[in-house]
Amino acid sequence: MMAWLCLRNDNYSNSQMVIVTWPNQDIAIKLVKRLKGLFASHGVYFDSKETVLELNGCSIEAYPSNHLDAYRSLSNPKFILLDEADFFRKSEQEDVRQVTERYIGKSDPYIASTPNAPGGLFEKIEKEPVESCIYKKVFLDYTYGEGKIYTTGEIAKAKASPSFEREFNLKYLGLSVMCSHNYLSTMPQK
Repeated sequence: MMAWLCLRNDNYSNSQMVIVTWPNQDIAIKLVKRLKGLFASHGVYFDSKETVLELNGCSIEAYPSNHLDAYRSLSNPKFILLDEADFFRKSEQEDVRQVTERYIGKSDPYIASTPNAPGGLFEKIEKEPVESCIYKKVFLDYTYGEGKIYTTGEIAKAKASPSFEREFNLKYLGLSVMCSHNYLSTMPQK
């Protein structure tokens, strides 16, 4: 989605997109490498820092959750992916939320992540009353992607995994939780 937003038109020129990962630089590098890999089959290669991808005037950069200093000083972030934020340490969850939400009034970014266990950052957001929550909560189970980003065969194979309920079917850690979700796209109300 991030690459598509950068390339569909020029609306994201002179802006940034951010990926905040676990406190591990290797994960940040791997995620940017995956993004760059989308273009390799088309003969497009990038000669940039391992954690940075420039697309159509938009800089996509990954930061580990325990080094948010550089992430605090962006001028125009338009999309923020908090990669598996429920897995961050509790103190990092609060810090990354505070740093991220500062940008809502400045550049109105999309903010996206996925939850993990009950009691984490995203269950807190999920339980905030609609009238006072600053996010539009979107609940997407695997059926929204079946036939689009997942084949029926891939879903059938995934259903054999004990993690299917959590990864694809709107459950925290595979447990049925009222209003739980796998993919929570948290976007500022627009």
